[in-house]
Amino acid sequence: MEKDFDVQIENRHRYIVVRVSGQLDFAHAPDFDRVVEPESVKPSPKIVLDLTALNYLSSAGLRSFVLMGKRVQQNAGRMTLVGVNGIIRDTFQMSGLLSIFETYDSLDMATQLF
Repeated sequence: MEKDFDVQIENRHRYIVVRVSGQLDFAHAPDFDRVVEPESVKPSPKIVLDLTALNYLSSAGLRSFVLMGKRVQQNAGRMTLVGVNGIIRDTFQMSGLLSIFETYDSLDMATQLF
């Protein structure tokens, strides 16, 4: 049975990869926030959000990404997004938020910055 939502954190040498899959909506946004908040408040966090397996994003999920980005920025860090395709890209564009995030086509491209 496929999960409605999952978030996995992979700690690499110079950065963290946060893989989000399923549906990030009102019901799951608090779980996402709880898992990623400790990573986003570390000194100078370098975080790549991998949204390749995300198939639904609500305004609650967008809010979580914006708040995470603000926390990362407040702690002199950097956050990038990869896998922003299809309906997820459409959701970011319709909200007007796509331009406030650094987005890359692949994890390799995003991590070259770190």
